Amino acid sequence: MQIRLFIPRLTHFSLFKMYVSTTISLIRCFFFTYMSLGIYILCCIFPNFALGQLILADQTYLSNVGLGDWNNPSSWQVWQGGAWEAATVSPNRNNDVFIHQGQEIRLTGNEEVRSLYLFSAAEPGRKLNLQTFDLDVYGALRAFETSGGELILNNSTSLLTNWIYPDTGSIVFKGVSRTVVDRDSWSGQNGNSSYIVRFNPEPGEILTVNAAFKASQFIIESGTVIQTLNQNGSPASSTFSFNTHSSFGDGPYGSLIIRSGAKLISAASKEFNQIIRRSVSHPAAEFILEQGAILELWGDEPIIDAASVILDGEVRYLSDQPTQQFLSHTFANSQPITAYHDLHLEGTALRPMPAILEVSGDFSITDGTLQNNSTTLYLIGSQDQLVDLSDLPVSHLEINKSGGLLTFLQPLELTGDFTMREGMVNFNDKSLHINTSLTANYTYIDGSWANLAEVTLVYLPTDFSTSNATFPFFDSIFGEKRTLRILGSLSDQTGSLTIQHIELPGVNWEAGITDLDDETIYYHLNSHFKVTTINPSTDPLDIQILADDMVLVVPADLRISGYREIAPGLHVTAALQDSQLWANRSASFTELDSQTFTLASTGEFSILPLVWKSYGAKFLDNRVLISWKVKAEAGTSFFISRSMGPGMPFSLIGTVESYKNPTEFHTYGFTDDFWSDQASEWVYYKIHSEINGVLVSESSVFRLNRPNFSGEGIRIFPNPYMGGNLTFHLPAKKWKDEVMVQVIDGKGAVCVQINMLSYSEVHQLEDKLKELPRGFYIIRLIHREGSHQVKWLRE
Repeated sequence: MQIRLFIPRLTHFSLFKMYVSTTISLIRCFFFTYMSLGIYILCCIFPNFALGQLILADQTYLSNVGLGDWNNPSSWQVWQGGAWEAATVSPNRNNDVFIHQGQEIRLTGNEEVRSLYLFSAAEPGRKLNLQTFDLDVYGALRAFETSGGELILNNSTSLLTNWIYPDTGSIVFKGVSRTVVDRDSWSGQNGNSSYIVRFNPEPGEILTVNAAFKASQFIIESGTVIQTLNQNGSPASSTFSFNTHSSFGDGPYGSLIIRSGAKLISAASKEFNQIIRRSVSHPAAEFILEQGAILELWGDEPIIDAASVILDGEVRYLSDQPTQQFLSHTFANSQPITAYHDLHLEGTALRPMPAILEVSGDFSITDGTLQNNSTTLYLIGSQDQLVDLSDLPVSHLEINKSGGLLTFLQPLELTGDFTMREGMVNFNDKSLHINTSLTANYTYIDGSWANLAEVTLVYLPTDFSTSNATFPFFDSIFGEKRTLRILGSLSDQTGSLTIQHIELPGVNWEAGITDLDDETIYYHLNSHFKVTTINPSTDPLDIQILADDMVLVVPADLRISGYREIAPGLHVTAALQDSQLWANRSASFTELDSQTFTLASTGEFSILPLVWKSYGAKFLDNRVLISWKVKAEAGTSFFISRSMGPGMPFSLIGTVESYKNPTEFHTYGFTDDFWSDQASEWVYYKIHSEINGVLVSESSVFRLNRPNFSGEGIRIFPNPYMGGNLTFHLPAKKWKDEVMVQVIDGKGAVCVQINMLSYSEVHQLEDKLKELPRGFYIIRLIHREGSHQVKWLRE
């Protein structure tokens, strides 16, 4: 039997450029004298290039039994010296394998193959039973049929037969860069496909999917996978899709997971089909981009039809087409895809912004234009963020950071509402323009701004309040808030207001300023504000500065001073408001215009604010090292207190005395040797200072998370789990003590909790996991040395 294979054209231009020069040289060399040998070599090296007929190589395997095992040589014939002979060994990664009509091969262990060819014409029958094992493929998946006694590539198959099964086994693409499925030599039609596909090439290698591909799960574990827009014939996206057979139900089914360190490049677009889907009428179950993974989008309108889309990694939009849409769904009653971690925009395309965009990581644009669609941008989360946008055309911005530092690398100008809800923002010495339209509103709830060159309210509100006229500057020299707020009403709101916070080190100890009420100001901070107005109003306003870090013998000594001169306006006695101490002065914008003012004291014996440069805690072996850097007066005593959990009282654990030089920063340390199994996940500390028994200053409460103990050796398999045996493996040497186990479902609810689990009782956890319904779970292990979590899919 002669084998004649027609190899499809290479359609991915970047790979074509890489191949073409070598191909031309080889053809010239071998064309006349060694034409047959030359074609054979070229087809082996470039299996996707249109070279015509392929001469069958020795050591090519063909199934010869109705049902056989892969590792049994009697299941195979091998092409040897121009004829088929009985095989003496089973195939490996250097062999192509053909499984013929009505014949099925079973894996009894992990196996390897170069390219796998499956008979795919009418009534193909089941072809490959993976059981629970991996078949590592170093070439491609291909389909064939017979014609005139010859084997010919085929791109269609029965819609009914599950020709590779079950979904406890995997086809694993290994090796180097190549096309692993192609449009003219593989079929994505089979609606019963129920096996796992894993992409696991060598680091830095690229695997190309050039045809629609069906399985029950796709996992990109390493390297890069390119999902093409195939232009061979009618353009079509090489869609990843999933079972549509009634035995798998009518709801969402199937998942695509991109692991940390891996990348998916997709050219798929709505016009030519989605990136992933189950069918036209049902979505896939989930699309997961893990933290550290990359999704790169080339399509004009990329679509992900999945019930759950989790983008914890980096999403890159790359297009030089006229427009490129943001990710969306096509199925009915679905919510738009709005939540991103890292988001990067590149290429000259115009990108219409969605109505809502949530970003919890870095956000940047290096080219192109964003089209404003009354977008509300939410910058959220607990991690550090870099936002690098030269022009941010969003109508509304809300900052809600529970932790981490948000840094803007470009000036920020907002046309719509700006809500500062929580978090620390670093403006990188750039400016902030807000209320740039008459209908815009600024709302302050909490948080602070560091390194802000200036803030400008382009249009002023009629009434100034704590919510629309609080400006939370942060003094990086003193490590404290320098919040300015303005209260009152304006009869004329035309004009604008610009506020600068100017940080200078130190304190003027000998101010010697006599205020208008004949009180002597003995010192003032060199950290001051400057206000500039256009069309200033003469209406009196209350100008207030937060002074929580200043400790005075008498609070009434607190006031606002000019920088080395009397401040504009009249002094108003300081008072506690919402448990915070505010300095107060009555002045109009006319009086304040181009003037500077700062915190000051008329108390000769007032205690200067303690300068907290830094403070924190970290684990060192089984102890906690607490350190702080301050500029403190001689005779200052530091008192360190600890709380073992939220709501638990602070207890004094130690005292440290200051150095004698009060004009320089010094680093202090204290070691907490106490440890308790009763501690929660977080342990809390705070430090306060006293001079001769008088409270000087107190640090903010800071917390320390138990360290994550190594998760090395902890694993659960099979994962995904379909039924049968389940093993949760824990390395005994790391589990000498009992642990708490929590199993958290996809909605964030704890569905299983075992308070005390020892290494010898792991079977209890395994039994409980088997009873859980289908879904995605996080298994969290809390150990005295830290915590670790494992993701698990129950299908």
